[in-house]
Formats: sequence, C-alpha cells, structure tokens
Amino acid sequence: MAQSSRVRQNKVAAASYIGAGIITPGAGGGGLTRRLMGQGRAFGDGLAGRKSDGTVNSFNTDKGYYTPVDIPNPAPIYAGFVIAAAGSVDVPNVVEYHTVLYPQGGGTPIDFSGGLFDVASGTVIAKPAPKAGVTIPAGFHRVRTFGKVPSGGFFYYTGRFRTNASTGHGVGEVGVDLADKATGGTISSQAINLPMTFLGFEGDAPAGHRTIAVAGDSNSEGIGYGATPRGIGGGILAAHLEPRPVSYIQIGRSGAGPIAMRNGYAKIAAFLAAIGATDWWCHAGTNDYYGSNVNATSEKAVMKQLLDIVLAANPGIKTWWATMPPIAAIAGSPTPATASNQSRLNSGTTGGYDTDDRRLVVNDWLRAGGLVGLTGYTEHALPVQRSDDPYKWTDDSSRDGLHYYNTGVATSGGGAVLAALALANPLGLPAAA
Repeated sequence: MAQSSRVRQNKVAAASYIGAGIITPGAGGGGLTRRLMGQGRAFGDGLAGRKSDGTVNSFNTDKGYYTPVDIPNPAPIYAGFVIAAAGSVDVPNVVEYHTVLYPQGGGTPIDFSGGLFDVASGTVIAKPAPKAGVTIPAGFHRVRTFGKVPSGGFFYYTGRFRTNASTGHGVGEVGVDLADKATGGTISSQAINLPMTFLGFEGDAPAGHRTIAVAGDSNSEGIGYGATPRGIGGGILAAHLEPRPVSYIQIGRSGAGPIAMRNGYAKIAAFLAAIGATDWWCHAGTNDYYGSNVNATSEKAVMKQLLDIVLAANPGIKTWWATMPPIAAIAGSPTPATASNQSRLNSGTTGGYDTDDRRLVVNDWLRAGGLVGLTGYTEHALPVQRSDDPYKWTDDSSRDGLHYYNTGVATSGGGAVLAALALANPLGLPAAA
C-alpha cells in the first residue's frame, strides 16, 4: 500500500505522558482552542484481532454524529488505543483513512482525505491537518469512513460498536469486506472491526466551550438506564449533558472502579489532554464495594490516586465525582425495587464496614470536600435511596440493585437524579436548549 501522506500524531510514550507538549491542545486563531467537539460514545473493547491476508483489507463504517455547536476548521480524530475496565489497550497498526461527513438535510459533503496513519504502540490520537475555512454546522450528521490496512495489518474486533448504522448514533458497519471478522467466526453486520477508532471532530472551540469526559463504570455508560433521549450516548450523566450546548465523550467502561482504573489511567489522562477536555466527570465506586475486599479508608486513598493521575496530565481541568447509589439484592431481579423486596447486600466485612456502609461513608466524605483537588461532587445517591432506609432503592429506581432504571418520570430512578442535577446544576452548565 503506497503511503499517501504522513499525518500529525500524538505519540506519547508512557514515560512522557505528563507535561509533554505534544499532548497540549493547540491554539486556534483569535484566542480559540482546539478541542474535541460534538457528543457521543467512544472507543472499543479490544477483544480480538485478525490479520489481513492482503485480499480482504478494506472496510467502510457509518457513524451518526451530533454536535450542538458549529465546529470551525474541523479535523477527524482517531484513537490508537481502546479503554478497558482496568486502563487501556494499545492497537498498533498502519491504517489508511478517508472520512466524509454528510451534512444534515443534504448539502455538500465535507471530505477529509486523512492519509496514512502509523499507529505505533503508545499513540494516543492521530489526526490529519484541519480543514481550514470549513465549518461543520450544528446538528445531526452522518460520517462515513473508508479504510484500508496492508497485508498483515490488523482488524480489531471492537464489540463496543453494535449500534445499527441506520437508526443509532454509534458506529455501524456498512460494507466491511472481511468475511470472518472475529476469532470465533463470522459476526453479524451490527458489529465491526476497526483498525483504529474514529472518535469525532476536533475544531476551534470558542472561549468557555466545555468538552466533558464522562468516565467511570457501567452506570456512566448507560447500563440499566439505557440510551439518552436522542440516542447519542447512554446513562444519566450523558442525559444531563445532551440537551446543553456542550461537548462530551463517554470513556467509561462496565466493570470499572477506582481500584482497577488507577493502574492503567496514565494514557487515558494523556488522552484527555490531547482532546482538550475541560472537565472529567466520574461515576465509579460501586464495583469496588460490590466485589472487592476494601474498606472506606482504602477506597478514599485509591480515589485520590486516580484523581491525581488526571490532574497531573491536565492542569486546570475541572473534576467531578458522583456519589454512589445503593447496592442491594432485589428478590426476583430483574424486577422493580420496592420497600419489601430488597435486602442489604453484604459481601463480607472489612475494617468494620459491610458493602453499603462503605458507600455511605465515602459519599459523606465526598459531600464534605474530603477528596482534595476535586472541583466538586454531584449528588446521585440521595434522589434514589429511601429516606427511611438508605440501604434500599426508592420504588422502581433500580431493577437489579446496582443500576439506575429509566422509569421515564422525574420521581424515580435516573429521572430523579436528572431532576436533581437540573435543579442544582453542579457543573455550572449553560441552560438546556
């Protein structure tokens, strides 16, 4: 495969993540700052890889893309790694990309020729030069990417992207010609292999525009609650952000918790700097309480370690942490929680605390400002835990005892949390459109 052009990349070795100028967001004209703009999910699970035999080596993907604001001088961003529950996984490769955005309602497509991306191990993001003088207008669009790997290059099976291309806003396959696309055999057309991950578009963001990374566990990516109203992302954090003129990217992963996250978060922290993230909003802790032999004191310590990793690579970033909802056993799960069908979950005692006592202690610590360096906390526990028994969910707020349920009303489940967030506006966001 002939090399078309060598593109600008952010290759960041582990030893140089922190303080490296190459991961500092570039300045745009007129005081603008280059940031990832738009809203949506991101990344894959990096489950398996298949080598190209040189005859089946190209693919096409289609992604719905929404941005609440115009994106001047845009450039597509591709990631050279995937996020796992315990950090990140490199996907080294060489990929030739050609991305085209099709504007909402028609209009002239915007062609990003891209070029050859040498995704060496350690690459955080790769991107072509900005499309000077071009603006992606606010609204819903479709983004198609054609790609090619050389003979022996890898297609990575990324189970994260299983949204149907015609109805959703995740990535969907529209023409991958790799017949046997996973180690176990042929997989359906709603799952794809991507040599790298198309994340979105960088642009010249105006002063004050917020790009928020939604981090943490399965509640941060929407399990239980489900998709946001527009179907762009998942979960209550994204649902709070989606109606507002801000950008966000979901980087959470099911099963994640501070204990596991802190051990592989340096690259993710570097990624936040590379995309110009202004905020990091974390919903994590349930998995530590549910499955780990940890007391409240040690949980506070690992939360501080994780926060410090983020702050070291991102001076000035705003950081937020959600209080954790109840952890209960619901009889007959999945079924609506009631006052009588829940029991206090106890996976053993450590340091005098059972599972949910540790949660209550750490939540109070967050509310009291105990996590030094944190900009602030967001209240997720009180709207969904019973006032007469904090170890239980309010009626129908959960159906499995671990995740918020979307009841569609503002009095229970994710709706109650959203109503509380809208009233308090802890992140100081612009009003919903």
